[in-house]
Amino acid sequence: MLNVFRLDCFPGWTIIKNFPQDASPRRYYRAEKNGRSAIIMDAQHLDPQEFRDFIGVGQWLRLLDLRAPEIYAAQEEKQIILLEDFGDLSMKQALLQGADAMDLYGKARDILRCLAQNIPPHPMPAASSLPPAGGGLGWGGSLPLYEQTRVHEWRRLVVDYYLPAVTHKIAAPDLVQQFLDLWVSIEKTLPPCPRGFLHMDFHVENLMVLPDGTLGILDFQTAAIGPLGYDMGNLAFDMRHDVPAPVQQFLLQSCDAALRPWVRILATQFHGRLLGQCVRWALREGKPQYLQYIPRLENYMRDALKEPLFAPLKAFFDKLDLDFQGLGAIKPERLRPLIATDAP
Repeated sequence: MLNVFRLDCFPGWTIIKNFPQDASPRRYYRAEKNGRSAIIMDAQHLDPQEFRDFIGVGQWLRLLDLRAPEIYAAQEEKQIILLEDFGDLSMKQALLQGADAMDLYGKARDILRCLAQNIPPHPMPAASSLPPAGGGLGWGGSLPLYEQTRVHEWRRLVVDYYLPAVTHKIAAPDLVQQFLDLWVSIEKTLPPCPRGFLHMDFHVENLMVLPDGTLGILDFQTAAIGPLGYDMGNLAFDMRHDVPAPVQQFLLQSCDAALRPWVRILATQFHGRLLGQCVRWALREGKPQYLQYIPRLENYMRDALKEPLFAPLKAFFDKLDLDFQGLGAIKPERLRPLIATDAP
């Protein structure tokens, strides 16, 4: 029935592969028609604004001569799109197959440099040139600010979910606010971070190695305007892949000196959020596969807490006897009563 629904949207196309679902509500399918391959993105459960942002941001990226999938056809009312097929070779897979890490990360860095030098127009141009496939599709929206996003709000998840999972105790009611206030005080020790376009999920599984050696960009529907160090932190301190230390140094050294401490701040907030979010995925959504990333995230946190910049954060965690040395097994029936009712 699912296949029939999608084929009704794009007559003549045959679905030949269902891709496994990840943490998002989107589903992807490879389809074929007359020897031509394409990807169907079923985003019917995606927030409508994120769906429109995917359309508009993709168009803008292509105007910058960056490789974002071309949209062959779309139906706005059903939130379903027929996209260019970038193949199966992600940057992560290429690295695992022995590709030159410095070369690929250099290309990813160049994408971030391009994005940092260009701000999307406000409002974004309407995507009136897209093939409608049975429904019109236009967009003139503006991107949200980073501070308005769930990514920023969910910095707290390390306290909401990871802390109770490790200590087997309910977090004190005011602990989340103490934690957020602590970050504000740390950020105030630095000059304001330069701001610009953020992909918001810039990592090795959202970058595809194309036949000509360039990198294709995926999953930019949650793009925002905010502190430029965020995407670099995602790339250099990736949850999904061990980035060699020389590559991390190369990426950090390619940033302006004033931006480097912000990369560390934003990456550490990112790691704290994901420590909590991986527990949350397992507990609330039945997705324990993300727990495999906990050891890497804990290692990032231990390294960050050695830096003088994060001395107040280390003192905060020390008082809680939280040393990021190992989560252990998650037992949902025991953990659920320890999660605060106001946790996201």
